[in-house]
Amino acid sequence: MMEYHLVILVHGLWGQTYNLNYLERQVREQVKPAKDCERILVHKTRSHAGFLTYDGLDVNGKRIADEVTAETKKIRSWGDKVTKLSVVGYSVGGVLARYAIGVLYSERYYDKVKPMNFVTFCSPHVGTIFPGESWSARLFNAIIPFFLAHTGAQIFMRDRVNIRFEYSSSKKRNLPLLVWMAERNSVFYKALAVFQNRALYCNVINDKRTSWYTCAISAMDPFNSMVNEEASIYDFEYIENYSPVVIDLNKPIALSTLTMSGAPAPLDKKQPSSFSIGRFFKAIYNWLKVLVGLLVVSPFFFFNLACISLFVRVKMVNRVKCFSRDTSLMHLYEFAENLSHNGEDDYGEQKDEKYSSSEPGTGAAVETMLSELSDAIRDQTEIFVNSVYKAMNGKYPDNYEQESAKQEELQGSEKSASMDGVVKFSHRDSLPLLFTSSSSELKNLNGERINDFRLNLTEYEKYVIKELNTLKWNKYPIFIRKTKASHAAVIVRHGDPAFEEGIIAVNHFVREAFQTK
Repeated sequence: MMEYHLVILVHGLWGQTYNLNYLERQVREQVKPAKDCERILVHKTRSHAGFLTYDGLDVNGKRIADEVTAETKKIRSWGDKVTKLSVVGYSVGGVLARYAIGVLYSERYYDKVKPMNFVTFCSPHVGTIFPGESWSARLFNAIIPFFLAHTGAQIFMRDRVNIRFEYSSSKKRNLPLLVWMAERNSVFYKALAVFQNRALYCNVINDKRTSWYTCAISAMDPFNSMVNEEASIYDFEYIENYSPVVIDLNKPIALSTLTMSGAPAPLDKKQPSSFSIGRFFKAIYNWLKVLVGLLVVSPFFFFNLACISLFVRVKMVNRVKCFSRDTSLMHLYEFAENLSHNGEDDYGEQKDEKYSSSEPGTGAAVETMLSELSDAIRDQTEIFVNSVYKAMNGKYPDNYEQESAKQEELQGSEKSASMDGVVKFSHRDSLPLLFTSSSSELKNLNGERINDFRLNLTEYEKYVIKELNTLKWNKYPIFIRKTKASHAAVIVRHGDPAFEEGIIAVNHFVREAFQTK
């Protein structure tokens, strides 16, 4: 009897299985089984391809869980068995994967299969709400979820699910799904906890949709990733053999004394004023670039969102209605201790044919054609979306909670500013930065806590970050310079020569982060 280590790869929004081809090939070629009688089997999920990703984190998470159980049953039909499970999610696929492993936990899948690795690349674990209270941020957060249907509502935390709480007087409470998935008594948290290894890969530049705070599950953004686009201001230390891409997060983070415009950093200790002529014209310039992108670079993207989304939503409503009629997920929204199991070794009652990446009937061909956006269009779309994020930011954006430094902190920073690896940061006072993967705190080298780079997050987001960080995560910042499409480059989503830095990131994953024992 052969033992299999089943590796599940989950793509993201609008994705297709071929987006994960490079990742799949590297796992197959470089990951070695723990023993002679073991084999690595890679499966790319296909039940949520294209616009099916609009159906919701819950619906697609259940579909993915059904794929896992179907693959497990198939291997059993060969006379072999699955003994280990690893799950790798890319972009929104990482959040779908968290839901899926929770479903498997509720079905007692891990009673007979050892959960090994849970790894995500650029996944919005804390959602995609744009931080801040500006009119543009509020408008963005209100409009964009509509175009992404159920999934959009969930990753922007505009949905609500009825949760039964023992400590609630009403025994019920409406919460966003992402908040419940971070609750320690949920099956989703407990499923994460049983995995032997948890790792996060996150871009630190040119990936504003899934910037550091959400993909690294951090209230701090020491890389200033929501604002900066200039690779030249950074000076990092890298993990040996993976330079200059995989940053060593346990070493001081050094940033240039030059501002993004190349001018010397301001020496005054005062907070910048909320309005200046320079900032006003810079904002106008940024929004003009957005309009040019809208009219010239990404017209197809907006045609798709504004027009085709209506067609897709109609199809989605019918799909989700059929799903809800046949499948109940309510047991997933109770305390994990209260879950009942049937005691059968059947991993649930879903039929293998329930997952399919295409639909029969009218409109299926049209939807498939529209969902398979060309790689070039998707890359340009992501670059354009980053330009929208940039336009909503300023040099001193209100999405950062900047606080005045105490005089003693300033004096402390001056004393340590001459230490090796410490360089002044351009935004404010010269505070040396040290941020470790084991915390969400930023400190100077004197051990003093720094409140700069703390994002202006909602209470829900802060709760998700706090709860998920009670688990141990290996966090790997990725620094991709050669393309602004870093979201695609990090997993080498297609064969663009500019994505070569992503090869180093993937090599680190398969050689260092992926565990087989």
